[in-house]
Amino acid sequence: MITPVLRVRDVERSLRFYTHLLGFTGEGGLPGTDGKVAAAEAYLGDARVLFARRASLSTLTVCRSELYITLNDGIDELYRRLRTHDVHLCTEMHEELWGERAFTITDPDGNRVTFAQAIQYAEVPVELAQIA
Repeated sequence: MITPVLRVRDVERSLRFYTHLLGFTGEGGLPGTDGKVAAAEAYLGDARVLFARRASLSTLTVCRSELYITLNDGIDELYRRLRTHDVHLCTEMHEELWGERAFTITDPDGNRVTFAQAIQYAEVPVELAQIA
């Protein structure tokens, strides 16, 4: 299993963003020596993401990552919900060449998150399938 780690400024803020807006589950986290949450996990279906606080809050460089999350269903509902909130959309909903509908957002730390779902094509009538 591979778990992506997103380095963020504020773990609790990132966890709220992913759980309240993106539909992940997750709560709590591991407290750091300063009492603030230093690391936490969030889950969406089989996907798991770990948020870890940056080593230094004064660091000017940002460690950005991109997540590509394939959903079994619900992409239209998620897309509509996120459009009603102050979430930055990088790409609108579109169809990919490989047969998925997808859109991409950025989280509060600039990490790109793409949500995709396989396109459900209508069944081809048997008569037409035999022609092909």
